[in-house]
Amino acid sequence: MITQELVEEVASRFQQGERRESIMESLQSLGWTETDINEAISYIQRTALLEIPVVSSITKTLQTLDAKTSQLPTKTIVGFFAGIGLLLLTIALVLFYSFDPIGFRAAPRDKQREDAFNKISAAINKYYSDKNSYPSSLKLLTPGYLPEIPTDPKTGKEYPYRILGKGDYELCIYFETQNFRCISSADPSSSVPIVFPTATPFAR
Repeated sequence: MITQELVEEVASRFQQGERRESIMESLQSLGWTETDINEAISYIQRTALLEIPVVSSITKTLQTLDAKTSQLPTKTIVGFFAGIGLLLLTIALVLFYSFDPIGFRAAPRDKQREDAFNKISAAINKYYSDKNSYPSSLKLLTPGYLPEIPTDPKTGKEYPYRILGKGDYELCIYFETQNFRCISSADPSSSVPIVFPTATPFAR
């Protein structure tokens, strides 16, 4: 059991720069138990912490709140905390929906991008077979090869397309669940990746 005398003795030794191990040994030799000394040290640390302005302010606020709620009916207290819980849940859901951390909405959008790229690529190849050159702009694919040019489902912008130096083309795409990818007539091995609905977002 700690006493005021023990607390003052421990505090005095700390102020003199004595280390905890030394204080422990000295006071044990004077008859104090290790448990009592540890409790006294903990008490001093808690007291010092409460003297910090920010901590002191928070502590007083919590004490005031506790004093007020202790006089309220149990149903009111339960309702209050239930409301707080509902608010926190709502905030969590909004953040989850906004940031989409597991790709819940990103994967379906990437599937749309995959389908769009396949359609655009097929239209470009058909254009080439008819005219023996690639279109200088995707707009030339409408309306003969595509009813409209597919756009990115998130940004609404057209996919980046350009004609390379030797007349080849390059078509690029920003996936949300996979790497940035381009396909090019100059690189026969290039292809649009297959998007799976359960894909994990790729960190960019």
